[in-house]
Amino acid sequence: MRKPPLEIATGQNLTSTQKLVTCCCVDQGTANIACNFEKNAYTPYEVAKCYMEASNKDCKIPVDSITFTLKRKVWAKAGFHQLRVPETTLATLTLPGLLEGQERPKEHMELDLNTARESNRFMISKTRGAGKAEYAEEDLAIQKEPLQPSVTGTILSCHYVLEAKMNYGCCDCCRSTPTCRLPMTIYSADI
Repeated sequence: MRKPPLEIATGQNLTSTQKLVTCCCVDQGTANIACNFEKNAYTPYEVAKCYMEASNKDCKIPVDSITFTLKRKVWAKAGFHQLRVPETTLATLTLPGLLEGQERPKEHMELDLNTARESNRFMISKTRGAGKAEYAEEDLAIQKEPLQPSVTGTILSCHYVLEAKMNYGCCDCCRSTPTCRLPMTIYSADI
């Protein structure tokens, strides 16, 4: 059975407007981000591109930074065992933030996917822990190579996301911030 060809969507437009609060209930106004992602599928050797506009003009708190990141989530199953690797950041571009009442005109952002690598030291460590044998070189090879292709299966799943986000600082974990997330596909250059 032949697989259908990969469909690449170009010019993906996403917007996000969020009402921001401090101390769980104090209204600080709204902020928004609008992104135009070049496409939703890349080879591991390409550059992911995005045009982004950000507005903090109706918000009373400043934006610390704006980030454009590539993230990966992996799930694997072997018998009754399951491995769920939480979403990890593989590459990041950081732009300066905005003051309250400020806007950022359309700006071009790029991430070189060829340089994206696992950054979590526990995921790339050669040692397992006290009394355990070291990982074989084959087990660590995935981190030395470019990005692995996306896959969705019953035994293995590997998904990627491009994310543009306005970061407001230490309290971002308990509030919604303007974020545009585009699920993307990494495919083999040979296909």
